[in-house]
Formats: sequence, C-alpha cells, structure tokens
Amino acid sequence: MRSRTLDAVLFAGWLVFGGASAHAQSAQVRAEDAAAYHEAIGRALQEFNLGHWTEAKVFFREAHARRPSARTLRGIGLACYESRNYVDAIDYLGQALVSTVQPLTADMRNAATKLIEQSRQFVMRAEIELSPNAAEL
Repeated sequence: MRSRTLDAVLFAGWLVFGGASAHAQSAQVRAEDAAAYHEAIGRALQEFNLGHWTEAKVFFREAHARRPSARTLRGIGLACYESRNYVDAIDYLGQALVSTVQPLTADMRNAATKLIEQSRQFVMRAEIELSPNAAEL
C-alpha cells in the first residue's frame, strides 16, 4: 500500500506535467486554428479577386466561424452583393457596421454604407396589415 505522501507527490507531478501537456496541446490547437483562419481568408480573397463570389463567400464564412469579426462579416457581405444576393448583403454589411471586433475602418464603413444603400434599390419591402389582428399570415 502506497503512503499518502507518495500519492500526494504523484498527484502534484500529474498536475504540473499533465497541466503542461494540456497547455501545450491547447497552444497547438490555437496555432492550428489560426493557420486555418488565415488559410480561409487567403482563399476567400483569392476567389473574390477571381470573381468567384460563391466560393469567396464559403471561405469568408469559414474564417468567420473560426474568428468572427466585422471584417469577415464585410467579406461575406461583399460576396453576397457581387453575387446579387442583396438581402443577405444588406444583412451582413449591416452586421459588419455594428460589430466591435476588428471594426471596419472609416473607408470600409463608408463603402459598406453605400453598398447597403445600393442594395436597397434592388430589394422590395412590403408591410402587410392583417385584419382581424389575430389573423395569421
């Protein structure tokens, strides 16, 4: 039967070395995630510059899933606008304008605002009033 002192020493060693191992694994996961984020951004920009809007949107969404920010929302919104998906463009660009994570520069904000205004020209909005008030549409 082991002594309590030996058990305490073994437990302390596990905490120190097990914790170091867990910390190293955590750092590796973060590094891999950062690399995957940068790869997604790179591919998104490449596809966007080639005019492949759907592909660009997929990669911007992947980057956004890994590291959400105003910049990734803007990328998604730009891809939506270029692919003539104006409703989504308005939504994503609007989210980009209010996001405080990696906020847009003044020039980016101005361009996003202009694209939202242009997109609204292509989107119809309708207000429907139901009667009686309890009616469902």
